[in-house]
Amino acid sequence: MQFTSGKRGALLGLAALVLIAIAAPSWAAQAPAGGRSLKTFRVAEFERVIIPDNAEAYMGRTVRLKLDRSEVVRVSLGYKYVSAILGGVEATVGGLPQAIAPGEVFTRRKVSGGRIAELPADAVILCRPSVMHNFAQGLASAATLGLTQLAANYATDIQLCAVDGDHDGRIEKLFLGGAKRQQDLEFTNIDPVPYEHEENFPVKGFAFVLYATKGFMGGDPLLIAAIEQSGRITDVTSFRFETNGKMADQTRVFSVRPRKLPQEIRIGAAVLTIKGYDPAAQAVDVAFSKYFETQTLDWYIAPTTIYISY
Repeated sequence: MQFTSGKRGALLGLAALVLIAIAAPSWAAQAPAGGRSLKTFRVAEFERVIIPDNAEAYMGRTVRLKLDRSEVVRVSLGYKYVSAILGGVEATVGGLPQAIAPGEVFTRRKVSGGRIAELPADAVILCRPSVMHNFAQGLASAATLGLTQLAANYATDIQLCAVDGDHDGRIEKLFLGGAKRQQDLEFTNIDPVPYEHEENFPVKGFAFVLYATKGFMGGDPLLIAAIEQSGRITDVTSFRFETNGKMADQTRVFSVRPRKLPQEIRIGAAVLTIKGYDPAAQAVDVAFSKYFETQTLDWYIAPTTIYISY
C-alpha cells in the first residue's frame, strides 16, 4: 500500500526530528508488592536502512573526491518500516491519557519488558518517538498525584506504542514506555484500528556519505564514512551494517596509501577501489566494483564532554 502525499509529508517532518537520534531510553524495574515482577519496557531505536537508489551514478565510472569535502559519494538513508495509523484513538495507557490522531506516523520497534514475551513472535510493535512529558499539559492525573509522585511513577521520557499481535494490519493493544509501576506495565486493549505501512522508506535530506580529507598532521589522505543531514555532514563514532541477520561493526576511516595503490576497500556490501591520488589537485579517485545493497544500518555518536574550570 502506498502512502499519500500528506502522510509522506508527515513522515519527512518526523524524520527531520528523529532520524539522527541514537540512544534508546531504558528504565529500571520497580519490584511489585507480590507476584511475578514485570520488567519495565525497553524500546529499541527505530531501524534505519541504506537504500542504494543511485547505483547508475557511480558504477562503471571513476569518481574524483577532493580533500575539502566538496565532492562526496552519497547514498540514501531511510526507515526500514514506517506506518500510518488510519483511525483516531483515545485511551488511558499506563495510567496516563493518550490520543492518536488519524494518519499519525509510528515506526516499528523491538521491545522487551512488560508482557511483550507473551506476544506471538511475528507481532508488529509500532511506537512514537519518545517525548519528554509536560507536567503542565496533557497529564490529567497531575492535579491529584503531584509532580513528585509523577516523577516517581514515570521516566522523564515516555513513549506510546501499539501492538498488532495477530499480524492482520490492525492495532489492538497499547502500552506506555517510561511507565514504572507494575500496574502501568500491562497492555491496554482497544477496538482494532487499521494502519498502513511502507518498508525501506527513503528520507529526503539524509544520506550515508563517503568523503576524502587530508590526513592528520600531514599524513596520508583519509576516506571517511559519515552521515549527512540536510546538507550537513556529521562524523560518527561507529557504524554497524546488518549481514545475514547479524549486525557487524564497520570501519569508518580508511587511510589512503599513495605508494600502494590501487587499494581495495569494503564498506557494508560495497567494494570500491582507490585508484589514484593526485597531490596537486588534492583529490583521490575511487571506483566501485560492487555497489551498496539495501541493508539495515546503525551508527553511534559519542557524547561530547565539556570540561569547565572554576
